[in-house]
Amino acid sequence: MSELPKKFKNFMEEHPAIANAYESLGTAVHAGGPLNDKTRSLIKLGISAGARLEGALHSHTRKALGDNVVTILNTVKSLTQPDMLHSINNAVKVYNKLDIEIEENVSYFQLFKRMNTQEMRNGIAFGIKFLKSLAEQQYTNQPTKQFNKAQSN
Repeated sequence: MSELPKKFKNFMEEHPAIANAYESLGTAVHAGGPLNDKTRSLIKLGISAGARLEGALHSHTRKALGDNVVTILNTVKSLTQPDMLHSINNAVKVYNKLDIEIEENVSYFQLFKRMNTQEMRNGIAFGIKFLKSLAEQQYTNQPTKQFNKAQSN
């Protein structure tokens, strides 16, 4: 574990009863809450970033990276596979060609009405199939299958 900040150490030495109560509160919150360790860690990271607490942000970032090194390395490994690089490259090309204007005050009814086109149904079906393939790949560690016939052209 990394070294505690000097100010926090000084506070603990000057006010041990408060420091112990603070530690007990943290332990009770972690044990009694519905969130797992990873979720709590990410929430703390987000709060630190949002509140611009530089020391806390550094601390929670180091912890999150340390806890997730294997996941990060596996992600980098997966992203550098030829099939994945090709898919990412195609996605970036499509994204760069998009000229999307987001309308303000679009109702849910209007969105659902727009979903009733063949183009939208095809896009949603592709998205679901793509996400399902990603999930299957994550749990089976099998090589990814080509999911887009246009990639072979």
